[in-house]
Amino acid sequence: MLRSSLVCLGMLATVSSPSKCGGGIVLTDPAVAHDAGASPAPTWGSAAPAPTGGSTAVDAGAFVAPADASTSSGGVVTPAGLVTLADGQTCPWGMAIDDENVYWTDCGDPGEGAVLQVPKAGGAVITLATGSHLSGIGVYDGNVYWVAGTVDVTSGAIMSVPVGGGTPVSLAYQSGEPSHLAVDGTGVYWLDDTQAPVMKVPLAGGSPVTVATGEGGPSFLALDATSVYWVSMTQGVMKAPKGGGAATLVAKSNPPSPTAGLAVDAWNVYWASIPSNIEQAPISGGAAVLLASDPGFAPGAVAVDATGVYWVDVEGYVLQVPIGGGAVTTLATGQSNPEGIAVDETGVYWMNNGNGSPGSIMRLAFQ
Repeated sequence: MLRSSLVCLGMLATVSSPSKCGGGIVLTDPAVAHDAGASPAPTWGSAAPAPTGGSTAVDAGAFVAPADASTSSGGVVTPAGLVTLADGQTCPWGMAIDDENVYWTDCGDPGEGAVLQVPKAGGAVITLATGSHLSGIGVYDGNVYWVAGTVDVTSGAIMSVPVGGGTPVSLAYQSGEPSHLAVDGTGVYWLDDTQAPVMKVPLAGGSPVTVATGEGGPSFLALDATSVYWVSMTQGVMKAPKGGGAATLVAKSNPPSPTAGLAVDAWNVYWASIPSNIEQAPISGGAAVLLASDPGFAPGAVAVDATGVYWVDVEGYVLQVPIGGGAVTTLATGQSNPEGIAVDETGVYWMNNGNGSPGSIMRLAFQ
């Protein structure tokens, strides 16, 4: 069995990867507070009925590997403890977890999207806010944060709403195309897919500031105590100080290849490289170490705990390998274009994008 005592989030602290939905977001409530700085303030948010039972803490704890997996005659691994927390999702884009709940954005392409919440143990799905073309999401200290934008991807906003429900608030406005998001006690961080900077705003809101600039289609985002990390499709895994400063290269895939998925712990950064590798390197920089070759076609979002690295592949795999390398464990197969992934002390969570059919939020309990 695999045991762990540390939680890191995949796409969400990184949160997330849009294979099916792109663009920005339109939210519609003119009553939402907005801090636009020198820019004109659009309207951004629509409050939903107040949910109950939200969590106010970020995950921590230990977890155990799944048991009693069964294989169907078609070769699909369907492990005991695999449940669907939510289905019928048009376009799940980003995902985050805290001690009690799973949160995600359904981008709304086509139609109206939403910021949603469901208990980890299963139960009613609660709508926290609505809009269209929703993207990155994170949760910290009792609030949910997400990226909003416009259909023509000319501007966007960083939004928040209490886990317990309430009126969405705009923390910052930015021209361009904000997308991937990560959050901790130092602020909310996001990427701009058109202008390529890493941006930041205080948790209470304000004018956005540039943490670092970069090139090569920035995607995925992760934080540690001192730095913000992101993926450059042309340069590799990059980092910069949270307070701002020069961007530096942490590592490149070996051989160099487009990179997808990102997670970080106190020692290493972990990522997926296309077409088929899972790699790690020291956060101080250094040579990439191959952990595993992915059995599918295109590995995506990555998460890490104290002993293992977890990832999804668009071919339908959910997989795990020990930190440092070793035998790959297939946790599930037959998933419908899985994307975001997260782990905690009770199990592993991921989104099925659906690849043209309704998507879902999944949980695999650990025995």
